[in-house]
Amino acid sequence: MALGLLGDHRQRVYLDGEPDLAHNVPEDWATPRLRMNHRSEGRIVALINRVWEAQLAGRTESGDDGRQQSRAKHSGGVVRLFVGAGSETDKPLRERWCAEQMAAATGDTEWTCHGEGYQSLVLEHRMAALRGGFVTFWSALHGYSGYRLALREGDLSVLAVLRDAVAPMRAALRGDGSLDNHAVMTLLLHKSPALSAEGPPNGGSADEQRLQLNQLEEAVEGLHALWADEADPQLGEIVREVRRSGLFELHEHLLEWVDHDIDPDAEPPDGKQSARLCALVAAMQTRWSEYASYRQYISSEAAFVTHQGVKGSEYPRVLVVLDDSEAVGRLFSYDKLFRAKDLSSNDLKNEQDGKETTIDRTLRLFYVACSRARDSLAVVLWSADPGKAAQQAEGSEWFTKDEIVAIPTKAE
Repeated sequence: MALGLLGDHRQRVYLDGEPDLAHNVPEDWATPRLRMNHRSEGRIVALINRVWEAQLAGRTESGDDGRQQSRAKHSGGVVRLFVGAGSETDKPLRERWCAEQMAAATGDTEWTCHGEGYQSLVLEHRMAALRGGFVTFWSALHGYSGYRLALREGDLSVLAVLRDAVAPMRAALRGDGSLDNHAVMTLLLHKSPALSAEGPPNGGSADEQRLQLNQLEEAVEGLHALWADEADPQLGEIVREVRRSGLFELHEHLLEWVDHDIDPDAEPPDGKQSARLCALVAAMQTRWSEYASYRQYISSEAAFVTHQGVKGSEYPRVLVVLDDSEAVGRLFSYDKLFRAKDLSSNDLKNEQDGKETTIDRTLRLFYVACSRARDSLAVVLWSADPGKAAQQAEGSEWFTKDEIVAIPTKAE
């Protein structure tokens, strides 16, 4: 019997599992190494080699035995480090400026196709929400702990009616204002209680069937009317219309919100129910366009993805956004990695005790993000001390002086 353990400890970005599997393998086991990097151009491979081999204060993990080599035909590649102030008020605009600088440096016009030509990697979902145009929707539902996991996984049952019924119904409305009647009827047969097998139009008199079909037609028209004249309805308007017409079934939490919406002076519920209702009240005030952007993101169709969620993927052009100021969690710190911020006493104690540190976690995550790039890589660092961060980056020899670019306060 042969047992093989396949993995790359350099890409351990989650906190569960065995932290040091590579060194817990018995000495008499064979330990083959995959040295050839078949993905990236030479300059990118050189960068990730230097990142992994870095000897940094606060690092307890060994950087030995991880060097890769690029294929002979992959001798090119372009990398840039763009450094700006963490206090910048319009970071998405400045990041687009960075992408345009990449287009000039590489001669690759795909870098100017914002939202399509390159993949942006961010630290947390909320950072993607800020850049993807759905932060109000995200923040509203993320505020209730009972919704957080399903929100991150795109499986929020309370809003299943929007995903499974309203979105397909909206898609059935053609650009010229006409309806794809076949798509509408197929959807109604599967999702509308009005067309259940127990009642008309499958049963009842011809007049009853005709009446119900007319009511269905009016309900469909009433729902589509919310988008008339390029309107962008609130989610609450959509839910109220679905409840009024009975076109689709609503989750019990939405029914609870509708009841509260009808009588806002009613005595509010207590505890957990109150927190849940507050989250829905806020979410129902957001627009359909935000929800649509969220669905695009969570379905991996958007130009943004998290550093953690990108393992195993590769893209021709990658823009990595590093920003401690926008991050909610405190497990990672790019300002510490680039020495723009001092290590904490807890970091130093963990290093002394041989425990995993902020530097260990952040360096692995940075390695994963950079190694996703195939042809060209832009790293955008929003720092509390951009001057110091740029100086340390050059001193680390991760980037050359010509590869480090200061982000102007106003994009030119």
